Amino acid sequence: MIPPPYPLPGTLTAAEFQLYRRNTQDYYVDVDTANAFRVGSISQNEPGLFENNFGALAPNTHVLCDVYEKQSLLLPGNTLVKAGAPILYYRANTTNRRLRDSLDPSTFPLNTYNAMDNDYLVRHRRDYIVATSGATGTVRPFAENDRWERFYGNNTISHPHQIGYIQDPTVTSAPTSYRPDSFILISAGKDGIYGTADDITNFGN
Repeated sequence: MIPPPYPLPGTLTAAEFQLYRRNTQDYYVDVDTANAFRVGSISQNEPGLFENNFGALAPNTHVLCDVYEKQSLLLPGNTLVKAGAPILYYRANTTNRRLRDSLDPSTFPLNTYNAMDNDYLVRHRRDYIVATSGATGTVRPFAENDRWERFYGNNTISHPHQIGYIQDPTVTSAPTSYRPDSFILISAGKDGIYGTADDITNFGN
């Protein structure tokens, strides 16, 4: 009933606020029940998935995580909870149907999907896995130097990542991503690593 921009706190009467609340509350998830966790640890009383070095991430925001609970978080009151890996969300640029023109990250916003959208989350997850398990030899496709080629693909015939992770191989007219009109979701799956065979996605097989 009240269109954006949303009203500032204190500008509504009690009746208007209740109407506003009823018409907006269904658009949000409950942080306590949605398996959502703060990105960064703000303080001892505000723990998060990652300790520091957020790069372009906003530490005091929340991400939805998958159900493969491997990471331990100590909440206030010495309550220990388990968290899964963040679910990666990429929104399609519906004005452009190209998979990619180059592997230069500055051109990625012009693609259907921008591989940079979740790059900090992916690399922080890699650092967490290395720090907690010492698995430096584990393949982490979306966090390594060739991650753009693995994500988009590479049309060099001799290249091992010719078909990209988000590329729809059934479209033969031109390289095209899955779900070019909406969005893609990627769960790291049971191994907690993005870009491996046990990932769960809303596209592909």
